[in-house]
Amino acid sequence: MQREARLIRPLARRFSEYDKLAQAASANTYRMERALADFQRLLSGFSDTADRRQMLDWCAEQQHRIHGLKEEFRFNFGAELRSALAGQGFLLVGQFPTLRAGLYTLRLDFDAGSAGIYWGPEVETIRTRVPLASEAITRAVADFDRNLRSPEFHPEGLLALVYQGYQRECLAQHIPDAGRVLLTAVLREVAFLVQTKRFGINPVRGNFRDYSRIQFGFDLFRLKQFECLRAKGRQMHMAVATFDSTTDRAKALWVPDNEQGEGTYYSYLSFAAEGA
Repeated sequence: MQREARLIRPLARRFSEYDKLAQAASANTYRMERALADFQRLLSGFSDTADRRQMLDWCAEQQHRIHGLKEEFRFNFGAELRSALAGQGFLLVGQFPTLRAGLYTLRLDFDAGSAGIYWGPEVETIRTRVPLASEAITRAVADFDRNLRSPEFHPEGLLALVYQGYQRECLAQHIPDAGRVLLTAVLREVAFLVQTKRFGINPVRGNFRDYSRIQFGFDLFRLKQFECLRAKGRQMHMAVATFDSTTDRAKALWVPDNEQGEGTYYSYLSFAAEGA
């Protein structure tokens, strides 16, 4: 009796939480499911009485209701998400649970009530456990894309940094002139070259400017778009990665081919004299 007495107050609290969520059931379907599971977990600690059986019957009714709400949610969610993304300039294609929106892949988990956002064909993870709501997913994709497309992009300046990073890596690895170096090694050099003077004076985390694999891959894509691949009389070349290398992050980098999410894995970079 003492044990059950201790459970009554939290059980009532869970019921109250569920009741509030149920007042906007369409928007709270997955939260209702979790709240009901908590209610049932507490209810399992009570003795088998008529009241407990009545509450178990009520739980079964609510589970049936939630199942119907989830089916309705899945039916309407695709149209809502497509409309929300279109408002930000993204075309949504594909079938549940995996969808594509431009350069991004969306993986929807209806059971968990969340979504994952990935770069390209799930090459890099951008965010996980985004609430399964069209507004939240659209905002996460649009915000990331906006930061990726920095208005400060200057093709000639970036190519100069890539060439400088390439030269530094050639020197460090004793690679001959116009030789091939790993693209990921050039990324490491460029990541340091883009740092501000503040980082050079005090190289702490707060002064570090992020420069990710995704950003480098996208910047290389933009260089190809601008056809800006010549630096100091040398032509930049990227070697396509072998199939085995595509699964090794240290040996390959994914670069988009277009805005629809098609792309290519590259392993090596070189700068050869024009005509060579």
